Amino acid sequence: MTIELTSDEQMVLERVVAKPELQPHFFGKIKNLKWFGALKEKGLLEPSLNPLPVNTEGDYWSVPSWPLTEYLVRSAEVLLLEENVEHAKAYLTLIREVAAYAKVNGDGNHRTWWQFSKVLKLLPVALVSPEDIELCDFWLGDRFDRFLIAKELGEWLELLLDAPDEHSHQLAMLLLDKLFLVAESQSKYDANKKEPTIRIDKYWAGKLVEKVASKAGAVLGQQAVELFEVRLCQILDISGNDKWSVIWRHAIEKHEQDSGRDDLVDILLDAYRDAFLAWYQGERGADTEANLQNALDSPYQVIQRTAIYVAYEKYWLLHPDTVAKIITPAFFKDKYRYELWTLLNKHFNEFDEPLKQSTLQIIDDQSFFDDDGNVEKRPTAYHQSLWYSAIKDNDASAKALYDKCVGVTEKEPEHPSFSSYSSVSVGTHESPVSLVELKVMLQEPEKMVNFLNDYDHVGHFNEPGIEGLVKAFGELIEAEGKEIFNHCQHLLLLKPHYLHEIFAAFDRFWNAKQELDWPTIWPKLLNFAYETLIQDGFWSTPVNEPYGVFIGDSHWVVSKLGYLIQAGCKKDNHALGIANIGAAKKVIELILQRQPGEEFELDADAVSVAINSPRGRCLEAYINLALYECRNLKANTADHTAAWQSYEAVFWCELNKPDNDEFEFAALAPMYLSNFLYLSDTWLSANLEQIFGEKCSQRWICALQGYSYVNGFHDEVYSLFKRKQFFENLLDSPHLNDEIKDRYIQFIGYCHIHNKERLGADGDPLSLLLDRCHYKELKKLIWQLWSIHDDDKLESNELVYKLWPTLVARAAQGDKEGQLLASKLCLWIVYIDELDADTISWLSTIAPYAGKDYNADTFLEGLARLSGTYPLEVAEIWKLMLTNYSTVFADESIQTLFNNIYAASKDGQRAARDIADLYLKFGASGIVNIYRQLVEAM
Repeated sequence: MTIELTSDEQMVLERVVAKPELQPHFFGKIKNLKWFGALKEKGLLEPSLNPLPVNTEGDYWSVPSWPLTEYLVRSAEVLLLEENVEHAKAYLTLIREVAAYAKVNGDGNHRTWWQFSKVLKLLPVALVSPEDIELCDFWLGDRFDRFLIAKELGEWLELLLDAPDEHSHQLAMLLLDKLFLVAESQSKYDANKKEPTIRIDKYWAGKLVEKVASKAGAVLGQQAVELFEVRLCQILDISGNDKWSVIWRHAIEKHEQDSGRDDLVDILLDAYRDAFLAWYQGERGADTEANLQNALDSPYQVIQRTAIYVAYEKYWLLHPDTVAKIITPAFFKDKYRYELWTLLNKHFNEFDEPLKQSTLQIIDDQSFFDDDGNVEKRPTAYHQSLWYSAIKDNDASAKALYDKCVGVTEKEPEHPSFSSYSSVSVGTHESPVSLVELKVMLQEPEKMVNFLNDYDHVGHFNEPGIEGLVKAFGELIEAEGKEIFNHCQHLLLLKPHYLHEIFAAFDRFWNAKQELDWPTIWPKLLNFAYETLIQDGFWSTPVNEPYGVFIGDSHWVVSKLGYLIQAGCKKDNHALGIANIGAAKKVIELILQRQPGEEFELDADAVSVAINSPRGRCLEAYINLALYECRNLKANTADHTAAWQSYEAVFWCELNKPDNDEFEFAALAPMYLSNFLYLSDTWLSANLEQIFGEKCSQRWICALQGYSYVNGFHDEVYSLFKRKQFFENLLDSPHLNDEIKDRYIQFIGYCHIHNKERLGADGDPLSLLLDRCHYKELKKLIWQLWSIHDDDKLESNELVYKLWPTLVARAAQGDKEGQLLASKLCLWIVYIDELDADTISWLSTIAPYAGKDYNADTFLEGLARLSGTYPLEVAEIWKLMLTNYSTVFADESIQTLFNNIYAASKDGQRAARDIADLYLKFGASGIVNIYRQLVEAM
């Protein structure tokens, strides 16, 4: 087996032994089997060299690769050749020794096991023993990763099943057992629930089942079928899903109703089904039929359903006793319906006469009874029609019975083979009356209103119900358009869910810019809204209707009116019209008098609560109404002022609500600050402090969240924040999330970028950020200044250079937050155009941590730009960057760096070589190749 190396090869090997950092590149290049013996002699195949996982930080681990395994996989491609059998034995011995060493020492390396899995596929199967499959079991138990290993072993399983010899099949069965070993783990979503797991990723498990399940059933027979059955039952026991199988699995066969499923239970069910089917149609014996009959007696519904599936797929192979065992009342139930219905549909005409009569009798016995024991005719007829539909085309008696049932139900069953069926039009609801019938009813509107208000039936499973009726009424409004207001006096008596459909229909008309007589409709619509709202009965109806269905209530009506009026004020060329402003104001003001506010928790998203609450939506409508009126009077200042004064009292009232009352306006007013500035700058200036409230109060929390949606910082607001020391309090507040705080940090940066503030000035909030030195706050500031570095209109360079020393000093502390801050500071290399003592010091401090927060590529890009002028200085900074290696993808930048450094001088050539050696040590062969190509081209 030993093949001598040439003198040059021996010299190379000696160098690799002396300099371990060269081994990754060396093992990535050699391929010939002759190296194996030499490597062994030099001690490079010792099991102890297999690297162990390294705890990098906290719960984070790094699993190094063993470069040797690349050579093993590459060279193993010829091990199947007869002349290489001794090498094959040596490879297998090495695999055994490394795995045994890892077992004894209590840990392993999934990267090594993955490569060994590839080698196993390339070995002569005769050399592999059943005990070696236990190695696979050990590898599949790796605590860090096993999916890549399982994928390779799955491919090996295919090869073993395709082989013609018994030994390969024995190994295949053992491997199948290891791959589909079931365990349970804690559910991610429910602390009191367990969920099943297997050792292979679900996606690849599904693919593997598609490839090997049928083959395993045909080749391995009963033992494969029984293995999949046991694993399936284990999963069903852990998940508790068996009794709901007809819901999560409509059909055992592949069917569009079950498309997209990738749960483990589905995957193992597919495996069991395909293996069973292949075995049953293959080599047949007494065991085959007995197994099918035993499956029909299984305590698991899924197993029973699979047995019926096999029966209708391979009916011509069935023993009569098996057919008789299926055609019993026990299986004429919804949970077996698809499988049994399909069997009857496909094979009823092949039944003998006694079995046909027995089938008809079982169906005839399917009855439903009321509480008094009387047969319920329609439910009974409908249920019987489901089963008769399976056989009606093959039997005249069944067809007559089917027609009789349909005569009772007045409806043919849809999708009778399914106990539940998912249609494309999911979510539709059937109305007890049609649109045509509602149009007829509208001729007598009083009777129609009484019918609508009295109807409260909740339909289930596509039965007629109140949800369908409400939607049908909405269609009536759309069909009748403006004519509906001819019946206002009656429609006012409708319950809120019908009233909501009226306003919703016109909201849809308006936003779709539907051609209607809007000058006529708007007055009628607003008047109808006002007449609705002045009725005490409207406000006393339950907010949540007692039906337990998704239909509107008074809150829905109020919200929809807010939406509709706001939409009418958005664009002057598509607006409700100046003449209708008064009516719209009356509607909104009435709502604001009667509609209570939502509850605001300190930790709630105040803006979200406000804009989604009925009161908040109407406040937005009122603000937009004021803007619309003032906008249309802008030519006349006096008229503008007078118009504002007609709204001012309502806004003043909202602003002066007690601190324990409604907070919608507290969140919305700061959002609309620019609009209030337009409406009345004097009112805004006089009430600015009141708008924001006292620091740390509920009003203050709401106002800060609202103002975070504004672009830029108003000068008066900025002065208020500084004077009342809001910045530090908001940054420390536990009731404001990081997104809100980040927005205010942006505001602080904005004021400096636009020269509205001076660093170090009295009360300067940016100096406050630097003094606090919180990583989360500083990283936002760094990102903001980086994001505008190419905007020539902004003077950010001067500010960045002022901040560099302070931020670098914090980063230099070297703790976790300091390292992350250093990485984030790497973004600022875009601001550095010259290297001097200061800038070199800054970049040298942060360079080792560039990859900590994934900024290494940006840093390399900046170094590449600077290397044209400062190649040797950049080389030293680059070396520092490599004290903590991280993966990079900046090949173009790296090529530029090597070119500029190498071309600088002999010192540059040495520096470039040193950097390439560092990358070689880390196994970054792609980067080393960039350097080599440069040297070869010189």
